[in-house]
Amino acid sequence: QHYATQALYGALLNGGIRILGYLAQQEPPAYSPARFKLLCCGRRWGKSRFAFTAATMGHGPTSIHGPPIWHGLKAGLDVLWIGQSVKQADNIWSEVVKPRIQAAGGYTNDSEKIAQCYGMGRFLVATQEKHSIQSVRGMGAQLAGIILDEVARWDNAESVLKEELYPLLLDNNGRMIFTSMPHA
Repeated sequence: QHYATQALYGALLNGGIRILGYLAQQEPPAYSPARFKLLCCGRRWGKSRFAFTAATMGHGPTSIHGPPIWHGLKAGLDVLWIGQSVKQADNIWSEVVKPRIQAAGGYTNDSEKIAQCYGMGRFLVATQEKHSIQSVRGMGAQLAGIILDEVARWDNAESVLKEELYPLLLDNNGRMIFTSMPHA
């Protein structure tokens, strides 16, 4: 049993979460040193794949010691993924986050949309709606970054960013990935 536990722990730390890697068109933003990244791309570009990979493994150029300069779940930090609506957040949770974390043997909580693998940070999924955004206040101490999905379609995006989200990034010099469709 001890051997099985060690094997599971090693698998989780060494790729137990299914990471497909970046597509060729995703490499420039993935390895860019920019703290804030805006992805304005069509449906087949792979925005969700990019966001999940960056959130899990980190992104940006690698540091002297190997990991990317912008850390992710693998470094033990949390990532918040915010969708435009409840429906979109449910899709992010059920199609992207939950199945990959469960396949790696991790913990998932459907009612709070929180997922975590042993030895890693937490993945939280929320919506841009006021009650959902306010529920993440105070999580900045462990927050590596925020993914804002389809942000061009958000209601009051500017005030949500200034009043709620930017302050969350202050503790860890966190980063943001903004995704949207063209012509949104």
